[in-house]
Amino acid sequence: MIIYGCTLSCCAVQHSIRSHTHYTSFLNKQAHVESSISRILPFCLQITSPPSSECDIVYENVCKVQTERKIQVSNQRSIKCKVDIPQPKAECEVLRYSMTVETKNMPLLVQSKATLRENICRVGIQIRSNLGNQGDINDLSINIPIPNTLQESTVKITRGADTGSWDECKRMVTWKIGTLPHGQSVLVSVEAEISHTMAQLILADDDAKSKFNEKIHCPVLVRCSSSSDTLTDFTLSASPWMEDPSNLSLQQAQSYRLLHRVPTRK
Repeated sequence: MIIYGCTLSCCAVQHSIRSHTHYTSFLNKQAHVESSISRILPFCLQITSPPSSECDIVYENVCKVQTERKIQVSNQRSIKCKVDIPQPKAECEVLRYSMTVETKNMPLLVQSKATLRENICRVGIQIRSNLGNQGDINDLSINIPIPNTLQESTVKITRGADTGSWDECKRMVTWKIGTLPHGQSVLVSVEAEISHTMAQLILADDDAKSKFNEKIHCPVLVRCSSSSDTLTDFTLSASPWMEDPSNLSLQQAQSYRLLHRVPTRK
């Protein structure tokens, strides 16, 4: 699931459902289906999603829609599909969907600020797991690209040095946090000197500092996954197809990528 967050209330969501097979059948990210037999048998995939005007679903050849009906109470649609993978494959895409979601309850709350003191620019980020989440946040990582207005040779991780790293070639600071328990928060920060050109401009022009504050861009890219929290009403369930003697179990997981712009303060 990819979240391109222009604001924290409106997100464009894209997701693909994939099958992984090794004497088992897997639906990656959203579903994980295990089979007790060594050959691939077709199975039923039951989907509940918003109406077609709000959610666009593209099915691959291995996934055939059998029935589709409207749920009157919730204005959603119930779709029954038959998934039939002819030969075991390492990975096989079953379907993908895209939709726009408006929500007030993001799984992550992001607070960030960049400040300029003399010739040092400091960027601080606090990530908090939403108290409304059902479980923990997993596989959490934070990435900050360092703009050209800052000197790459002076980059220093000031908070989270044990989980952070600086890639000078990519001009990227990355923190690999791992698990963030429900309701907990993590604080990381980085600092660097402004470029010599920018420093000279600030000395020569009193307005240059305010212009620097307006032009500095430090987008924060946050990635994480969750086994119990999601952004959408798109749900899946799996079951044996007709009388096929397969034993299926379903495990759900969602992954997120949130892009957040850092506000700059004097």
